[in-house]
Amino acid sequence: MGHAGAVTLLSLLLSATSPWRLAAQCPNGSPPPCARPSVRVPAPNSVAVLYFDNLSRDTADAFLADGLTEEIIIRLGQVQRLQVAAFRPQGAVGP
Repeated sequence: MGHAGAVTLLSLLLSATSPWRLAAQCPNGSPPPCARPSVRVPAPNSVAVLYFDNLSRDTADAFLADGLTEEIIIRLGQVQRLQVAAFRPQGAVGP
């Protein structure tokens, strides 16, 4: 085997054992293409809670509206696998 044959053989051996080739395998150890996992993970659920508007002139009702909103946010926040986002309208004043 001449010099050209040795170089060709050496390059084939190096390319077959290169690190990227060894790492190119599926998580279960099989070669690509990898099979998709059969277990589906459900996407997290989310809900947005908007603050109640106080449409009366009584300030006590404003506290009631804020209290109801806060209670809904707290109760929904206790539900596992539920993301809760609360939004107060711009310019609204809160507790």
